[in-house]
Amino acid sequence: MLWVFVLAKIDGNYIGLLSLDFSYPNNSNIYWMAVFRNYQRQGVGYKLVEAACSLVNTAKTMTVETLSPNASDENYLKTYKFYESCGFEPLFNLKPQGYKR
Repeated sequence: MLWVFVLAKIDGNYIGLLSLDFSYPNNSNIYWMAVFRNYQRQGVGYKLVEAACSLVNTAKTMTVETLSPNASDENYLKTYKFYESCGFEPLFNLKPQGYKR
């Protein structure tokens, strides 16, 4: 499996990371992304997603897995809204086995 990592750096300090995997033909998947809290809501995450999209021109689609708003998890609701603001749309809602909320 191929992995691609995109890093955000300011003044020599790494402030964000996005990792992509390519588990399926023609699809890249945002496996993990994080931005240090004091750099959130400043466009860093959006730039990471934008850079990832420009790097994976061989993939026809890009996916990301996160909890649905139906899960009523405040932290994941922020994540969901962030990805939605980047242009991602729900493909399906999945409730992981054993998830209690």
